[in-house]
Amino acid sequence: MPNIPIFMTFGNNDCHYHDSAPPTDEKADFYSFIWNLWFVNHPANLPFATESAQQTFMDGGYFRADVSNGVAVLSVNTLEYNLGQNSVWIGPEAENQFQWLESNLNNTEDATKFLIITHIYAGGRISHNTKN
Repeated sequence: MPNIPIFMTFGNNDCHYHDSAPPTDEKADFYSFIWNLWFVNHPANLPFATESAQQTFMDGGYFRADVSNGVAVLSVNTLEYNLGQNSVWIGPEAENQFQWLESNLNNTEDATKFLIITHIYAGGRISHNTKN
């Protein structure tokens, strides 16, 4: 296996229920399984398996990986904001993730550049009610 880190993000077909992040009662088992798959079982990703990355990953499948001085990857789980998301399953994860993203982007004192990876692009799968 090559010693190259690979950073992933969740897509609409990556969870048990299409277009939805896992429901709260399945979240711990699901994210733990994927954490092991993406980080523990891929040796090149182990240096990025920090305590804070694991904490946010277990909250809602999002994480930060500092790949070099001044460069970091932010993997955002956009399933939390998808219109196809089952609204009954929506917990605090989406808001937690927004606060985490805002904190990362606003609180960098070292001029860190961010590569933000998502599956559903910003503004995608949103209905708009217009008069025209």
